[in-house]
Amino acid sequence: MRDTAITFDIETEALPFERVANMAPESILADKPDTATIEAYAERLPSNWKAETRALKAQEWAAGYSAEYAQADWMDDAALDPTRSRIYSFSAHQRGETVVQFADDVGGEAKLIEAIISLIGPGLAGPQVFSWNGNSFDLPFIIHRCFALHLKVPIWKKGRWWDCRFVDLMQEMAPKWDSPAFKKKSLDYFLRSIGRKPKIGSGKDFSTWDRAKQIEYATEDVEGLYAIAERWTHRY
Repeated sequence: MRDTAITFDIETEALPFERVANMAPESILADKPDTATIEAYAERLPSNWKAETRALKAQEWAAGYSAEYAQADWMDDAALDPTRSRIYSFSAHQRGETVVQFADDVGGEAKLIEAIISLIGPGLAGPQVFSWNGNSFDLPFIIHRCFALHLKVPIWKKGRWWDCRFVDLMQEMAPKWDSPAFKKKSLDYFLRSIGRKPKIGSGKDFSTWDRAKQIEYATEDVEGLYAIAERWTHRY
């Protein structure tokens, strides 16, 4: 592995509902569903149900409807959607040093993204960059947030494909074993397999933790990933 190689990770956080309400389905903006919404709900129920059963279930749904709950349900996976969330933090490991930065500590998300691109590089030239699911999540998420914030979008692709300096270890490692089961294994699984300690929580809760736990989690993520990269990609 090259001496300049970097392992990196981002953590994201859902934006307040009020910031993205214009993208929400109209059906969850009203205090109570109207007749058209109730009928549409009934139409989405199993087609092999009798019409009167679907209508009854739809009425029961409407009676127990809560706009607050519906909006919370719509926002449940918002942290995975760059149109409804932001980059909360960034962590990286390079040359034996780990850095963990938070958007709110560096002047906002735009400043954090500038720091990310400064470290990774804005184009095809730059250090070897290792991630876990980065080619499917982290890199496209960063690019979309650049678009959303009117920042210069980095050129990290050659046509449809990420440049070869971006190595997604999840895509690299799992298919290499004969057993398809490995494709479902998490980073935590592979960290444990090389003797690293288990993760201290789930990344989906990252933004709710105190800063000390956040730093511990982020540090172990990129340092553990670096240990995996050293073993797996010694040819680099």
